[in-house]
Amino acid sequence: MKRSFDRLAEHKAIALDLATIPAEDPRTYAMIHKADTLGTFQIDIPCPDVDAAAHQAADLPRSFHRGRHRATRADGDMVHPYLRRREGKEEVVYPKPELEKVLGKTLGVPLFQEQAMRVAIEYDGFTPT
Repeated sequence: MKRSFDRLAEHKAIALDLATIPAEDPRTYAMIHKADTLGTFQIDIPCPDVDAAAHQAADLPRSFHRGRHRATRADGDMVHPYLRRREGKEEVVYPKPELEKVLGKTLGVPLFQEQAMRVAIEYDGFTPT
């Protein structure tokens, strides 16, 4: 990230650091809404299957319009159940009732790596270290 900040300063005369990155940037949101995210950190889709990556990128405008979205890989077909549940087309269910506190925000669908870790801790008894 330091190199990126250095390059911004050198080539664009923009001085930023982690504390001064703008939280809201309309051009960034427009780029994400168009699914123009190739090479974008945490949104780039590092999938060896080009068709699957393109398919997930095509879902970005649909999933992004309600707010910030951190894209995940479509492995295991988790993005589509979440979208169906959010749209009320599929019932929200939790594998075990105690997992609602971990999976509640994503309607019972594990979308993020952090959720997988929390499931392992909360349900399977793993320790966080």
